[in-house]
Amino acid sequence: MEMAYATQEEVFKVVEDLYAGIFEKFAGKRPTTPFQRLTYEKAMEDYCSDKPDFRNPLKVCDVTNIFTNTTFNAFKGNVIKAIKVNCKEYGRKFYDSLTEFLKSREAKGLAYDHVTNEGEFESGITKFISLEEKDCLFNALNFEPNDTIFFIADEKNKAIKFADVLRNELEKRLKLIDENDFNFVWIVDFAFYELDDEGKIEFSHNPYSLSQPYLYC
Repeated sequence: MEMAYATQEEVFKVVEDLYAGIFEKFAGKRPTTPFQRLTYEKAMEDYCSDKPDFRNPLKVCDVTNIFTNTTFNAFKGNVIKAIKVNCKEYGRKFYDSLTEFLKSREAKGLAYDHVTNEGEFESGITKFISLEEKDCLFNALNFEPNDTIFFIADEKNKAIKFADVLRNELEKRLKLIDENDFNFVWIVDFAFYELDDEGKIEFSHNPYSLSQPYLYC
């Protein structure tokens, strides 16, 4: 698509109308326009992905600060991401299989804690979570009885990567989305640069894109 002297808003409008028409004609359902918008920063914060499937209701929460003084070795010195989901009807086999799946993607493992009907924690890692940490988790996640809280702990980039993998896999196994639903979103205000694995600065976006002036004010 080529447009001369187009603004961002004009590009959005043209693309939205185009895609809405295509989906209406060939899928029989017109997506809602205008599409939702989410900044890159917010997308990475809530979904650990710059291309989140908005049909998936699960969000990721960074709980690293809650476990600053943790005694749990798997958490110590790591970035910790948490996902809350209600999967009370699933047994041990479900959690073991999910753990093995994460390991097959080169994650260190998967920690989780169940919330009982009385609102207490119940799992192998419960003994490592203090009352203060539990209260902070409640404030961050607003968990309810029969919820399960999954934890990914690793260095920053890997924690983000595996939290995204976990969120998508939970969606598949728990069948959380309607495959016939369409929920488009624009991810905007991408970072121009990032550090690579060796700590060097590299482009994380098309270097010929026009930057957003208000991001530098």
